[in-house]
Amino acid sequence: MSVLWITRHAVTSRPGYYWGQTDIPLATDGVRQAEELSDGTRDCKIVEVVSSPQRRAYDTAKIVADRFGYALRTDARLAARDYGDYTQQPKAKIAEVRAPYYKTRADRWTWRPPRGETNIDVLGRTCDFLTSEPLNHRLLVLHEDSMRILIGALEGDYECLFKRYTNCRLERRMLDGLDMSNLMSIVDPDRAKI
Repeated sequence: MSVLWITRHAVTSRPGYYWGQTDIPLATDGVRQAEELSDGTRDCKIVEVVSSPQRRAYDTAKIVADRFGYALRTDARLAARDYGDYTQQPKAKIAEVRAPYYKTRADRWTWRPPRGETNIDVLGRTCDFLTSEPLNHRLLVLHEDSMRILIGALEGDYECLFKRYTNCRLERRMLDGLDMSNLMSIVDPDRAKI
């Protein structure tokens, strides 16, 4: 049985902002969350923790890896979405700015913050990671956007951008029988007319 474990990093000291690829520390509650997450991995047979390079994800991953001696590394393809000029801005403010561009569900895939990435860009690097790395019994520590997209790619779920994932909640995905050759199909133009 091949299994991949996925989680969102612990809570940060300043929630409610688009931090993108900026480093920000965990909150005190975040450290506690990561410790509780590590307890939850005890029976998961994890061989390696792979994290986004951003500090909030790496610090979460390190707490988990250190607890049980798991191997730990970062991979830039798992980095947070680059929000460009909107990095370090309040989420409520950006929601107002992007509202005119979100006319259809497909727009959520293609909207690009100034000097930032689209969700399709994030999907491309995420799929590159998924198809070129050993995944069995790995724990990936990600950010909400990249986690949504990664899980959506694995499940063929076009609606993945509308899902929410709680910080430090352990998600399990079975890999047996998965076709990894066509992960980008979740943004197929025919499906984008939803």
